Amino acid sequence: KEGEFYPGTNLQELVARGATEQSVLDAVALALQQAHSSAVGPSADIKMIIPLEAAETLAGENDEGLQRLRARTGIEAQVEAKWQALSPSEELKGPEERLLRLNGPLTGIQVALSLVANPVAALASRSWFQEWANTSNCRARS
Repeated sequence: KEGEFYPGTNLQELVARGATEQSVLDAVALALQQAHSSAVGPSADIKMIIPLEAAETLAGENDEGLQRLRARTGIEAQVEAKWQALSPSEELKGPEERLLRLNGPLTGIQVALSLVANPVAALASRSWFQEWANTSNCRARS
């Protein structure tokens, strides 16, 4: 909801689901445009939670995949190996996740999101994917 933040952070959460990869990308692009229509400057700082396997595919060997993403889009892209749990006693359920941070011009972010969607969508047929998509173990903190 507009003006609401993820508990204990200054982050807003967007959950986008759709029948196809393109419908999800379209929804995210629309949300970005609306969120930044009144912002100063056409840039964004996006933090997204993706399955570890997708993060590893995206990053590539020696982060070469992230370097190509940066070169193609003009944004900063980083996969964070660890992040603070909301509660140390909480146990992760489902696949291990990573925080992917995208920062830069909105046009570059939109291109990067389509590139990020590919390794995530490739996991959609996995037995755990549907439950993960509905109940991510997001532990990201600002």
